[in-house]
Amino acid sequence: MKKIFFIVVCLFISALSFSQVAGIWKGESICQIKNSPCHDENVVYHITAGSIPDSFYIQANKIMNGVEEDMGTLGAFYDPSKHLLTAHFRKNDSWEFKLNGTQMDGTLVYNKVLYRIIKLQKEK
Repeated sequence: MKKIFFIVVCLFISALSFSQVAGIWKGESICQIKNSPCHDENVVYHITAGSIPDSFYIQANKIMNGVEEDMGTLGAFYDPSKHLLTAHFRKNDSWEFKLNGTQMDGTLVYNKVLYRIIKLQKEK
């Protein structure tokens, strides 16, 4: 009976995480390294559930001339106790997004340097 209860609680938490994280998030990604190849961007992140609990895919797009342009997909994990979504694209980068309702504030740290600050709003 305890095992069934544990499974039900895990499924509930996973479903709650999905509803908080998955969706379309729009906002801006502001470069913190001036005079570099990095540029400020308007972005759209399409976040979908992964194949294991609390795993997600972030399809990151930037807006160019009013059209979404693919920048790549990140595999991410969500920690519901911290409201924190984390991902890595390369071994020397770290993406972190703090969820607060329909807002998500993120950072990209690359080679131990803050590279981007990302501010997103979830679409309804």
